[in-house]
Amino acid sequence: MIWNSDEKGYACKSTEKNIRINSSSGGIFYYLAKKIIEEDGYVCGCVYDANFMPRHIVSNQLSDVKLMMGSKYATSDWSGCITEMEQLLSKGEKVLFSGVPCQIAAVKKALGKYGDLFICVSVVCHGTFDRKIWAEYLKQVKKDKKIASVTMRDKSKGWSNYGLKIVFDDNSSIINYRKEDGYLLKCFTDGVLEREPCLNCIFKGSKIEADLLLGDGWNMEKVYPEMEDSLGTSLAVVITTLGNKLFDSIKECLDYRSIPVDKIVEMNPRILTSERDIPNRKKFQRDFEKNPSDICNLLKKYAKPSYANRARSLIARVIKKR
Repeated sequence: MIWNSDEKGYACKSTEKNIRINSSSGGIFYYLAKKIIEEDGYVCGCVYDANFMPRHIVSNQLSDVKLMMGSKYATSDWSGCITEMEQLLSKGEKVLFSGVPCQIAAVKKALGKYGDLFICVSVVCHGTFDRKIWAEYLKQVKKDKKIASVTMRDKSKGWSNYGLKIVFDDNSSIINYRKEDGYLLKCFTDGVLEREPCLNCIFKGSKIEADLLLGDGWNMEKVYPEMEDSLGTSLAVVITTLGNKLFDSIKECLDYRSIPVDKIVEMNPRILTSERDIPNRKKFQRDFEKNPSDICNLLKKYAKPSYANRARSLIARVIKKR
């Protein structure tokens, strides 16, 4: 056990296809937030602002919860949220906060005194990249168009090969897939865009102070093959009694199976450890600082596998065939 003897693990996904399509993986957050709102509570989660920069807001509207769904990998602006949540909590209102472990630690320190009124849901964190990179990327790809929507995990080609999709107000769109030409997504998942604080994150394992921890069910075919499909499955660790009560209240909306927490950690190693540093990270940062407007070419350059990586990959394929 990492947190306590009562922690429980689940592989789970929504029974509603549309919820799963618009979520990062299995769509669990939507039901947790919906339940709180049905109990006259509020939810604090991450949306895109008018410039499509990530920002946390506090709301009791289900329409806003839908905007909170889906991954947003650039660092979120959550200034003012603690004050707003405390004003609600001090009046006896229930609040659910969704964020990454370092944010959870901060809000718990500030608002933990409100006990069962305050519920924290953390996502397994790979790290976040600098807002300057995201802002410059949007500026270069939109050119003279106006952005209408952004999805960082479009599932048109399936969950495992998700894409970054940007739709413009003239109904045109661009989409780049992680395993193909999704250079920003590849640079992010490979650690090229990792920030220094994320490489030295202390909010891992038992330091994750959430009531519930949500992650991706990668390689689900090895555990529950019947749950594997193109839309993705979530993994949930129920850490506290409060988290258990909330999760139990939404089970009727889910297809779920019990799974050992150790197995969840094995499938999501970032629960325990930070991303390793790589030489290209600092090289990319230096190049970006010199010429921010060249962001698209830089992402393409640094997303290309090195000669050594290509050689290792080729050797691995040859051995596998034998």
